[in-house]
Amino acid sequence: MGVRWTPDLLDGDPEELAKEWERSLHGFAKRLEPAKRERFLAALDSAVYPMLGEAAVAADANGLHPKHALTRYHDFFCGHIGPGETVLDLGCGVGALARSIVDRRAARVTGMDFSTTNLAKAGAWCAACERPPVFLAGDITKDRAPGNFDCLVLSNVLEHIADRVGMLATWRQWYRASKLLVRVPSFERDWRVPWKQGLAVEWRLDLTHETEHTESQLCEEVTAAGWKTVEKFQRWGELFLVARG
Repeated sequence: MGVRWTPDLLDGDPEELAKEWERSLHGFAKRLEPAKRERFLAALDSAVYPMLGEAAVAADANGLHPKHALTRYHDFFCGHIGPGETVLDLGCGVGALARSIVDRRAARVTGMDFSTTNLAKAGAWCAACERPPVFLAGDITKDRAPGNFDCLVLSNVLEHIADRVGMLATWRQWYRASKLLVRVPSFERDWRVPWKQGLAVEWRLDLTHETEHTESQLCEEVTAAGWKTVEKFQRWGELFLVARG
């Protein structure tokens, strides 16, 4: 079962195409009994979300998600890092945040990520920096970066970890950092999240997420790992937290 796309549709106006699909989907959904219609549309909503991100990244000249510019979450990290501090960006991805920290705070940044594709992009992205970050290939849950650091950065990373309390405690012991900066998606970002969960429909933003945090859950995990939360807030559907070691 599937929808047939004909070549002529590729040349259509995106908004007009969307209206046609909206009418078609609405007509189909109305034929379902209410409970089944509810689950179908909830599942459809979840299926479309990753497509939006994929399309936005593909359309961006630098291959970055629009969240970098629109939500300005780099401001949070840069605003809590002092000039010259040593920073470990765990799960650094393509290095966009690492570059911001280097450029704006003159910090000494090390990034670690398991994806060699991400690291190749990170190296290219940061090549023009006066003091480029050092990027290491490794599994942040198993491989220890050499040295100690003033600050640990976890930007949309913690939610991917199964043993979050254990790893937060391990990183605290490994790196002796005095400061932890965390950004995670908020479970309470929208009413549709608990609604979908209650319907047993996929509710996560990413299928690799082990969880998506409430504020209390995030604080409890950080505290259980031996860190002390000193600041927390929610913005743009995400939770931000500052903790001390």
